[in-house]
Amino acid sequence: MNNKASAEEILCLIAAISDSLDELEQSIDETINTERCRLWSNQYKMVHSAQQQLERIEEKWNTKEDIISQSYLMKTEKSGNHPLLANPKLGF
Repeated sequence: MNNKASAEEILCLIAAISDSLDELEQSIDETINTERCRLWSNQYKMVHSAQQQLERIEEKWNTKEDIISQSYLMKTEKSGNHPLLANPKLGF
């Protein structure tokens, strides 16, 4: 009877260990999923922020190109035959 009681006690300990391991596995899975979601969220925010900054830079670049192209507006000679640059280079 003593062996039977010891065997039952061992089986109960094994069951308790198994339950604890199952709880640990579930806790680890939840932690990993939470961390994965947090990382995906951070990555999305960083990509979105970078995309917005890129769009702002492109808009500024296009604005600067427009200003530069406007500074080289063409003037026509009195005869009106050929266009001249508004900022001609001097031949020195």
